[in-house]
Amino acid sequence: MNEAVKYEVGQKVYYKRPYSSERPVETSVTKIGRKWVYLANGSKIAVGTKQVIDDVNGSTTNIYFSVDEYEEQKTLQKLWADFRNSLPYNPSEGVTSEGIWRARELLKLDKK
Repeated sequence: MNEAVKYEVGQKVYYKRPYSSERPVETSVTKIGRKWVYLANGSKIAVGTKQVIDDVNGSTTNIYFSVDEYEEQKTLQKLWADFRNSLPYNPSEGVTSEGIWRARELLKLDKK
């Protein structure tokens, strides 16, 4: 289970607007309420999460505590997509059920 995210007034955070090719923009925490953490740019974060809700259009995205954290997440997403797309429709010769279970465990995927 994920640990609740804690914020402080004045803390700098970064986020990339959904469907934008821009780099993440910096903003800061201006107020912490019971339900929302308010940002200087008018967006808000659900308390205890990293999910930003943009008041302009209602879209959601995640915040990051540094540009490096954003870049790492972006790299992870690309590598995961490349990995997923490289899987053949049927198992390759020599692949076993046990091997697939071990790979799922290594990748922290739930057994289904």
